Amino acid sequence: MDFNLNANRCIICSPDHPHGIHAQFSGSDGIAHTEVTLGDSWQGFTGMVQGGIITGLLDDAMWYAIFGAHQMTTVTAEITVRFIRPVLIAKPIAVTGRVVRNRRRLQDTSGELTQEGQLCAVATGRFMPKRGSMDP
Repeated sequence: MDFNLNANRCIICSPDHPHGIHAQFSGSDGIAHTEVTLGDSWQGFTGMVQGGIITGLLDDAMWYAIFGAHQMTTVTAEITVRFIRPVLIAKPIAVTGRVVRNRRRLQDTSGELTQEGQLCAVATGRFMPKRGSMDP
């Protein structure tokens, strides 16, 4: 496999990105999870996390679910996010991704983001193998 998790520069999950969120995903059996608390630099409207950041967190959760289940490096082919309620700055956020369907060339996933026990955003995604990565 040509992917080194420790060398990535992802603004969501890289531990080395100087301005990143540094989300640490864990899980198994096609499920990945993280918890983060975001500060003011991640806000859109006052007091609210910017929608692109929410999308990025969901995208990474779904990616890590696939990687954990199949050790396959993928890229996002499609992502759909439904925003249900605002995600607030300075309050813990829980993000979970799941593999819904494993096909040879396309992985279907789902994700959810909650805060204080309230569902704030849900996502579906489709991921395809990254060129040069290990086949499933």
